[in-house]
Amino acid sequence: MDAKTDLWHHEYKLRHNKFQKRSLDDITLHFFELPKWQKFNKFDINKPLDRWMQFFTNPNFYTMISLEERQMLDKIYSAVDLLDTKNYTIEQLRGYDQFIDNIMIRETDLDEAEKRGKAEGQKEIFLIISELKKMELSIEQIANKCGVTEQKVCEVKSLIF
Repeated sequence: MDAKTDLWHHEYKLRHNKFQKRSLDDITLHFFELPKWQKFNKFDINKPLDRWMQFFTNPNFYTMISLEERQMLDKIYSAVDLLDTKNYTIEQLRGYDQFIDNIMIRETDLDEAEKRGKAEGQKEIFLIISELKKMELSIEQIANKCGVTEQKVCEVKSLIF
């Protein structure tokens, strides 16, 4: 990312392109340059970030530590266990595959529902605009005819007039 520095951990905040003072302060993007971390960092097992970086660069490290150290590193050791699929039974592998399939199906269903919702919203807006252009009905009558709230009709009206 940046060959001119030894920094391996980069943090970025999201800002609006036109309004630089507007930012999403709750979202931070972290980029890690793994080769730089391996070259410049002195691994310290007591630092959580170092433990995770070790996991990403050398997960086998955690298969060689003592039981006492494993207990201290519960979360990372759980991640190592998940990587170690060679110890899974056929039933566990099928269960894992089913779990992944269910996640993918759920994501696809959510995506489709979102697309349908947007399409329905666009139909509502076009219907409202059509009625507003005629100017024969009141806001209340348009809302009733289109099956939306009066507030929605007013929002659309403010956008086009």
